[in-house]
Amino acid sequence: KSVNLILLKAAFAHLVCEISGGNHQFQCSALDAIQLTAEFTLTTLFEYGVKAMAHCSCVTLTVRDMCLVLDIAESLRSKFF
Repeated sequence: KSVNLILLKAAFAHLVCEISGGNHQFQCSALDAIQLTAEFTLTTLFEYGVKAMAHCSCVTLTVRDMCLVLDIAESLRSKFF
């Protein structure tokens, strides 16, 4: 099944290898799953950041907005998951 990804696969694979220290090999299907999950998570966090921004009647997404979203997500994770 085809999925529209935001990041180029090669660039994302390079990032994963860099983070892992280059000591691991990843199957293509594993990289695809990691990328899909990472992009979904980031997209969702930014969507909530935009909602926080709009709630404050602002037009610019700030670090403060994203910190609020991450704090709320962390609180929910510890209480419900």
